[in-house]
Amino acid sequence: MKLLIANGHLIDPAAPENTGMSVLIEDGRVSAWLRPNEKPPEGCEVFDAAGLLVAPGFIDMHVHLREPGQEHKETIASGCAAAVAGGWTSVCPMPNTQPVNDNAAITRYMIEQAERAGLANVFPIGAITKSSDGSELAEMGEMKSAVEQQANQEKQATKEAVQAEKANAQQIVADEKQKAKDMVESKKSKATAKATEHQQRAKDLAAQKKTKAERRAAEQKQKASDKGQNSVDQTMQNASDKSDAAMGKVDRKLDSLLGK
Repeated sequence: MKLLIANGHLIDPAAPENTGMSVLIEDGRVSAWLRPNEKPPEGCEVFDAAGLLVAPGFIDMHVHLREPGQEHKETIASGCAAAVAGGWTSVCPMPNTQPVNDNAAITRYMIEQAERAGLANVFPIGAITKSSDGSELAEMGEMKSAVEQQANQEKQATKEAVQAEKANAQQIVADEKQKAKDMVESKKSKATAKATEHQQRAKDLAAQKKTKAERRAAEQKQKASDKGQNSVDQTMQNASDKSDAAMGKVDRKLDSLLGK
């Protein structure tokens, strides 16, 4: 997914940048800054941030979320909703909860509630002493481990999400390649079938022409044969007539000599 935050005023202390620019976000990460004269890529969802500041998410290092124990004042979910509405993407709640956040169980509970809310990042600040009474040190190592565990889980979740997106993108590319291959094969098959059809038509036409030529030759041969036979019959008839005429002449001569 591509999101273009366009026409906003970009402030980024890490750059540093303090000017009018558009921000391109791909798969949940900033992939490019675009100046006003640069064209955005195609297929982007565009959010018009004209008149707005565009900056990295703010971090509030001192908040009171009241949960656990004082949910009638505020909950972790409602506090996170208020935070993100004001541009704060991470908050660090104080340990003055009831009970005090002085052990890994309370720390883990606060983190889990923040994960359920799915809004701002919550990094609980643990009490230095148990019950914040200043008499005995709290289990700071265990609380730290709980926060690190959360960070590792988020890192792993991000890694899995990226891998899933990558696998999905690879599958899309593979599907498009297969579609292109199938299309080429289909066109090739149609072209082959068409060529075969044309070839068969040419053969049929040649066979028809050959048959007609053979029939015409036979007819001409028969005509020639008939004409030749007629000529022979006529010649024989002429010869017979001549022979008859000669015999008649001889007969008349003999009759004349015999005095008939």
